[in-house]
Amino acid sequence: MIAVILCACPFFFIFFIIFLIDARNTFASKWKLNLPVWIYTYSSHSTLYQRNEFGKLITRHLVVAFQRISWGIMGVEYIRRDARRGLQYKQSAHVQDIIWRRKLCDIYIADPSDFISIHNCFKHPTYVLKQNVSLYCLTKDEAVFVETSSTVDIYSCDTSPFFHNSQFLHAEKIITIPLASFHKMASDLGEPRMPVIWISRTWRCGSAIMRQMFENVPNVIVIGEPDALTSLSNLEREKKISKAEYKQLLTSTIRVLCKPNDRANMICIKTRPCCFRMVKDVYAMVPSVGHIFMYRNSLKTVSSVINTTLNSNVLFQLIRFIADSNALSKVFPCVRRSLYDLFSHIDKSDTTLKDLAPNLSTVGIITAGWASSVSRCEELRMYGVPVLPVICEDLIKYPRQCCEILFELFNISHEHVTLAVDGFRKDTRRTSTILARLPTKSESRRDIDPDKRSEADAILKKYSLPRLGERYQISGVLSID
Repeated sequence: MIAVILCACPFFFIFFIIFLIDARNTFASKWKLNLPVWIYTYSSHSTLYQRNEFGKLITRHLVVAFQRISWGIMGVEYIRRDARRGLQYKQSAHVQDIIWRRKLCDIYIADPSDFISIHNCFKHPTYVLKQNVSLYCLTKDEAVFVETSSTVDIYSCDTSPFFHNSQFLHAEKIITIPLASFHKMASDLGEPRMPVIWISRTWRCGSAIMRQMFENVPNVIVIGEPDALTSLSNLEREKKISKAEYKQLLTSTIRVLCKPNDRANMICIKTRPCCFRMVKDVYAMVPSVGHIFMYRNSLKTVSSVINTTLNSNVLFQLIRFIADSNALSKVFPCVRRSLYDLFSHIDKSDTTLKDLAPNLSTVGIITAGWASSVSRCEELRMYGVPVLPVICEDLIKYPRQCCEILFELFNISHEHVTLAVDGFRKDTRRTSTILARLPTKSESRRDIDPDKRSEADAILKKYSLPRLGERYQISGVLSID
């Protein structure tokens, strides 16, 4: 009995601390509680939260489990439940203070589990329309927003190359809203009141250059890889929501991302590669949005992903090692499948590589991702979706001419062309992660093993595309001729 009590003591202590912290925010104004500062800030100073990542993950689950109990005792969970039922619209925005954050890698998709937060208050959903509040991600039940300091420009690539990473690093509060309230608020906002450009892309295609080009134009805001769209895309692809729910969420998400902003006369949304599957639906529901698809030479794309993304940390190096080993891949078949889902499986309806996918090497997987995206762009244009293909090499070689054509197509004043071209001279690596800082090997077919080269060529042939490294122009590509 004594042993059981001793084992349970740490858990009761954690629960007691969490209860005191939440109680401080819930009842402080009524009871004038003045708890010690160390209780309120325990997470930022405790070595418990500064060990290894696995320990942090376990700790978070423990804290959240105990927090649910404390929220139930204080009535917080009852208000959240009523808000989900549509009974508490005016108090359906749950504002929470962030006391801890964890993310294994910059490119991981945003998720509510990135943070541990404590209850602050409930607000009207319009609270998230503040300029320093932005949509972070979506779950099948809630829309998740973060509030940052008004002195930090999370949209600028000077802050971080990725919008989702800027949000993660600078978030001070997290706000969750039930989807019913989210849709009502988005409906009140209506369609975007300014022009919107949607930039789709393949992996490692130089899209940072285009982002900087638009970012240099006055009164243009660029949202670089918002994971609200990424998480929504994954919810639909994994069939966690119905097609009707997906379309409704897509419309609401675009409206909220493009909410009125005093700084902006135009918004550019640069998405992750997996979001390219959404373009047809975006065009159907918000036809006013302009579309660009940026891609790069197939060999340069494959080389860049292998030498940077898959070499950026020990985890990715291990994944690549397993995926390129036939023996280890038989023991851990989930590795190739996960890598294929990450880089290649743009659309589950694409069965072109159904038989080959389980046996592909990393070169084959990345090639498949490039090929499926490029062929998807061809299909969209065939269906009448006005996607403008842009080749990275052409944009770098003829920056001014390409800018002039793009500005003409999207009704941007030509007086800003010089400013846009200046964006090409920025050092894209000044705030980037190790992904951009690592050296890139020479890009030649001979640098790739003959077997993997043949594998890549066979994949490209299935999509009716030329061999690895050979130039391919999608119909309607941006051309200066």
